[in-house]
Amino acid sequence: MDQFKETFRVEAFELLEGLEHDLMALESDSGNKTLVDSIFRAMHTIKGSSSMFGMQSVSRFAHELEMVLDALREARFEVGKGFINVLLSCRDHIHSIITDDVDSSEEADAVSDELTRLLRNEAGLSAADRQASPANNVKSNRNRSKTTYQINFTPSEEVFLQGSRPLLLIRELSDMGEMTVVAQSTPEMERFADMNPEHCHTSWVFFLTTEASVNDIRDVFIFVENDSTLDIKVLDAEEPDEESQMPIGEILVRQGVVSADEVQEGLHEQKALGSILVEKQSATERDIETAVNAQNHLKQLKASRAATSQTSNIRVDARRLDDLVTLVGELVTVQARLSQIAVDASDEGVLDVSEELERLVIDIRENAMSIRMLPIGTTFSRYKRLIRDLSTELNKDVTLLTIGGETEIDKTVIDKLSDPMVHLIRNALDHGIEDPEVRRSKGKPIQGTITLTAEHVGASVHVIIEDDGGGLNKDAIREKAVARGLISESAVLSDEEIYQLIMHPGFSTATTVTSVSGRGVGMDVVQKQITDLGGTVHIESEPDLYTRIVLELPLTLAIIEGMLVEAGEEKFILPLSTVESCVEFTHEDRERKTNGRVIRYRDSLLPYVRIRDTYDIPGDLPEIEQIVVLNIKNQQFGITVDTVVGSHQTVIKNLGQIYNQAQGVTGATILGDGSIALILDPMKLIQQSGQDDGSYL
Repeated sequence: MDQFKETFRVEAFELLEGLEHDLMALESDSGNKTLVDSIFRAMHTIKGSSSMFGMQSVSRFAHELEMVLDALREARFEVGKGFINVLLSCRDHIHSIITDDVDSSEEADAVSDELTRLLRNEAGLSAADRQASPANNVKSNRNRSKTTYQINFTPSEEVFLQGSRPLLLIRELSDMGEMTVVAQSTPEMERFADMNPEHCHTSWVFFLTTEASVNDIRDVFIFVENDSTLDIKVLDAEEPDEESQMPIGEILVRQGVVSADEVQEGLHEQKALGSILVEKQSATERDIETAVNAQNHLKQLKASRAATSQTSNIRVDARRLDDLVTLVGELVTVQARLSQIAVDASDEGVLDVSEELERLVIDIRENAMSIRMLPIGTTFSRYKRLIRDLSTELNKDVTLLTIGGETEIDKTVIDKLSDPMVHLIRNALDHGIEDPEVRRSKGKPIQGTITLTAEHVGASVHVIIEDDGGGLNKDAIREKAVARGLISESAVLSDEEIYQLIMHPGFSTATTVTSVSGRGVGMDVVQKQITDLGGTVHIESEPDLYTRIVLELPLTLAIIEGMLVEAGEEKFILPLSTVESCVEFTHEDRERKTNGRVIRYRDSLLPYVRIRDTYDIPGDLPEIEQIVVLNIKNQQFGITVDTVVGSHQTVIKNLGQIYNQAQGVTGATILGDGSIALILDPMKLIQQSGQDDGSYL
């Protein structure tokens, strides 16, 4: 029973998270009936499942909320901010009860009663407005049965000249359900010499499966119907049956092309029905083609619904998923070892098996990694509530803008990103966004904006937190750093270096301590947590314009595609996604270089660093070195190595705390021969080598 109850808790938390998201959306779109229905269904599900698992206090409380929500569905009152505030508190109360796993207590019941009273007051409902139960109304919320229509549409030849665009009509029609479109040429198009390029010479047949009525469909064509030919037929008035397929003959009869007797007569002959009807001139080839398209539409509809009904989700403990990825990593390592043995043995049979295994391992690896990848937008949506509540507490008007929510990143990274993001958003609200009066005096909109952006950059993901507030005060930061002895008064620092000073423990320029910030705790935690993830923190700011914090994070913490290179006896891995090309660097090229480590590459100057010099690798340089050209954020630089071995599936291994400060290294991997190769961070490597003066990165 405990196992099933844990499943209930997980599902309930997911429902509550979705409920919070919908409530935030409803606050800005109070007339959205779809959101109201979604909130009602979530509460109804929580009520039923909590009762099933013995949490009667949650079930009773959800029942009371459900009745208020049912009144909202009937539009008996309007949504206001106060109503949303109380309903969010109700959501938090349910979350608290389920988390504590205590069915009932006097304190919790008292809170439930008080929240119910507040919610009814906000909704303007009295005790007399209580209804028996809205559960019976759930049935009325179910979708109506869907109908498949055949819509023949031939617009006027002058439809373009009249300012109408058939494409917009088609898009509007497709939004009504699942649709197949068949375009047909008119006779004028077949006579090319007679065709007027300003006229429309195309007609369409649409097969639309939808809940909409015929009148709803006609409304789409309301502005062009008088000058066009529009014919709407009901092709299938029932839900598609996954076990059967409508035959061509029945489709032709329903279309009114032929009679049932003609179909029966044609079925007795040993030929395709379509060919028989065309020979007898009962139907044209276009009629048969249209019927076949109708049949394909119904077939695809049934197949997609069958696939949907057969697709199910299973809940897997995250630890099991981590174990799976770990095992896949070990499998990749063993496969690399087998490939090395096969090459050394020069046995064609073993080589064939090794190559086949490599293909399978790649497929397994990609599937395992895709399971762990989640869109970061699921994390972004959690911060809407944080910004809403905190802006109210600080008496500021702040909105959240998200960009790139579809960007996928490893679930492990997402989980560990939550706390740093909370710190940064709280700081942006408290220190970044000015008070409304200050913003008005600066000519800014009273409403401040915090923007969360995610984007892929090579093998990394950049998560950007930006506010349009007052920016960082460089002078105040520098003065505080000097006072604390972090830098000398004569120190010459770049803007980035000054901004990085706020990452020191206990550093704060705030003159007052609030419940949100001001104690100098937070930014050093952000730095440590992002560094532990193998990422970096960059800060940019402009006075009175913005503060932008860029979190550069690894795409995954498990397996990457890398390029294996050698320098002396040492082997290294470079992220393959950053590699642009490789060029030879001969002894003569080295002799000609007198002005620093820069070569000409594709009509531009390319700076480079030599791995041998960076890590003091002994030995003589080979006659011909290789410069691996990397491209990061549209900036190029080179890394010089002795040999480029080739691409390599790289299982990332943590170096541990002892090597945590290793410069330019993000981890290590085990090669097929059992040796170790360090995984390099190209950006840190070039910075470490003293080549990054800001002119090319």
